[in-house]
Amino acid sequence: MPRQPKFAIAALLLVGAVGVGAWAVSVGDPVPTIAAELRQGVSDGKNHAPYANLVRAELASVSHREVDMFAMPCFWAGEAHFGGQAGVYRTTPGYLGGKEVVRVEFDPAVTSRETLLAAPDNAATKPGGCRFDAAAIHASRQDPAFRPDTEFPAWYLRQTEGLKFIPMTPAQTARIDNLVHADQPYLQLLSPGQQALLKRVLARPDAGWTDFAGGDTLWRLIQQHP
Repeated sequence: MPRQPKFAIAALLLVGAVGVGAWAVSVGDPVPTIAAELRQGVSDGKNHAPYANLVRAELASVSHREVDMFAMPCFWAGEAHFGGQAGVYRTTPGYLGGKEVVRVEFDPAVTSRETLLAAPDNAATKPGGCRFDAAAIHASRQDPAFRPDTEFPAWYLRQTEGLKFIPMTPAQTARIDNLVHADQPYLQLLSPGQQALLKRVLARPDAGWTDFAGGDTLWRLIQQHP
């Protein structure tokens, strides 16, 4: 059962206030419209909305990211924990060497492996939960031994009604997964078009929406058209 988020009512009110405007999402595939909206938001130097700032930094970090893997007691809690850290733009739960791990892509100009290891435990992790496995350090993002969790990526986001049906970039997914786990507001990280789509999803939850959680469809389209 999807959990009823603390901010569900606030979400409906705020999305209703935003309206669809120029970014009305089509009744078919919403990805092209949302991709175009995010690209415009990023390119508009006057747009300092949290969603635009996040995606702008996410795009700027692509060419120089580093990747590490962290052994965790629970990779769903781990992805939520690391998803809230500054400079982290993608978290992927999975398995490596029989252990639950989280693959973390981060901008070394903003954070480091040492900083991530030193990040204080919070509600997303057990005390001492950010255990780093020195044997699981890999420079490649395509390590053949790593098996991503393809069944339930972005676990906490998935438990929040409607969010898994909203196309998001990897950084949006990581941050919002962290925020919903901590019962914190997340709408500021969604564009007006994404918020409008969420309003429609919440109004018609049984309409056969596409599950986008953990997918790369939106991200690939954004990168194809800088």
